[in-house]
Parts: sequence; C-alpha cells; structure tokens
Amino acid sequence: MNASDHALFPKWFHIGVPRSATTTIQLTLRADPRVNCFRSRYFNTPLWYSGVRDFACDPRRVNILSAETLVRKHGERFKFTTTMEHIRRRVPDARIILTIREQRAWLLSRYKWGVSQAGLKLTFDQWLQSDEGGDFLGIGCYATLVRYLLSLFPQDRIHVLLFENMRDDYAGFFRALYGILGLEPPALKPMVTNASAPDRAVLLQRWANQVFFHFAGGPLARLEARAREEMIRIATRLGWGTGARIGWEHSDLCRGIEDEFRLSNRQLQTLCGLDLQRHGYLV
Repeated sequence: MNASDHALFPKWFHIGVPRSATTTIQLTLRADPRVNCFRSRYFNTPLWYSGVRDFACDPRRVNILSAETLVRKHGERFKFTTTMEHIRRRVPDARIILTIREQRAWLLSRYKWGVSQAGLKLTFDQWLQSDEGGDFLGIGCYATLVRYLLSLFPQDRIHVLLFENMRDDYAGFFRALYGILGLEPPALKPMVTNASAPDRAVLLQRWANQVFFHFAGGPLARLEARAREEMIRIATRLGWGTGARIGWEHSDLCRGIEDEFRLSNRQLQTLCGLDLQRHGYLV
C-alpha cells in the first residue's frame, strides 16, 4: 500500500463490545473537532469485496472507526477473525482500542436491552442458550479476542479499556482514552446513554412481547403499540411484577459460564496487566 492509499483508511479502530458505553464514547469523540469518529460496514460485510468505502478520512483530524459490530457475527457481518484480518491487510499499522465490561453484568444488560428494544420473548436462561446468546458468550471470553489481535498486531498497538473505569471515574477514563489518541482531553460533563430499564419494566415488556405479534409497520403496528402501552399501564397500576428482579442465575449453566469467564479473565490479566478483580470480574 502506498502513502496515498494509506491516507484513505483510519489509523485507529475502536471495538466496543455491545453495552460497554460505546455510544457514550462515540458521542464524545464526534463532538470533538479534532476527531473524525465514524462507523463503517466496509471491513465486516460483503461491501469489502466491492472495494467501495462507506467512510471518508480527514487528514487534518484523528480518524477513528468505532463500532460494536466489529466484534459480532450476525446477519451479513463477518466473524471477528475475518474482520480483523481485513483491517490488518488495509492498515498494517492499525491501533486497536477494545472496551470491555464485567461479563455477568454485561450479559444481563444486553438481555434487558433485547427485551426492551428488540422484542425479545425469552427468559434470561433461554436467551443464553439461543443463537444470539451463544454469540455473546463467545465474545465474553475477552482473552480469546486479545490473543487473536496479538497474532496480527504488536502489543503496544492494542489497548484494553474497562467500562467500570468510566462508571467509577468518568474524567479519568477519558483522560486515558485521549492519551492513547495523543490528544489533550476536553472538558467533559458525564453522560449516560442507553441505560438499562428497571427490572420490573423489563419483565412487563417481556410479558407484552410474548402476547403481541410485533407488526413491522402500518395501522396494525400503531394499534398494537397503543394496546401494548395500555396493557403495561394496567399491569403496572395493579402492581404486577412489584419487587421482581432479573439477576444472574444460580444454575449449572451459569456456573459453567462463570468457570469459562474466570479462566479467560485470568489469561487476560496476564496478557494485558489489568487488575480485573478490583472491578468485580471473576478471576
């Protein structure tokens, strides 16, 4: 790749596992005139084969591709390994920023999002055993992701940041992120985006999801939406679900998942020098 081709692609790639405050990071970076932060389908969909880029880099700014979908295999998107190989081929000196979250809280957060925003009808235990749940369980073995990245890029180009650091020290998290990008951090006010709904609201939504058909559009969809709202309003007024909680299950399935995450987290600490136990990760 010659110098002119190199300028067509970003140097920085932010891989945010879903529900790890990726949107907050993206909104912060996009608000900074020194940064050109964008999403793209180029590296992880068949758009790759067309050679047509769906982004434009700005030589005057720090260019960073930020997306949760880089780590996921669903729909037309490629596996993580294929996506990263494509990035390496186009940008051999790429810098990778991976943001992760403690796995149990992370899986619960994603499950609640699926119920509230995507019409999910399954219980948490059922979801863990679904196609989507299996995808997320694989992603949650973070050491596997990092080991593969290390097979493509030098360790000093791979940075792992914790969601919990943002939660506990918002300014400190962004100081670290901007330091990686080689920029002075701007003055920031903490923001929370896409927060999980309360457990009771999620359970009411799941109940409604199980009852209705989820029409895609038109008069039936509008009628269904009004009926859902009314049903949830009545159930809330009657006190249905009061005190209900959605938590990490104490089942053989979840104990086996914990064992796998514990092993992965120990390996990740060795690979990256992180103190995961301090932030509640299984080790």
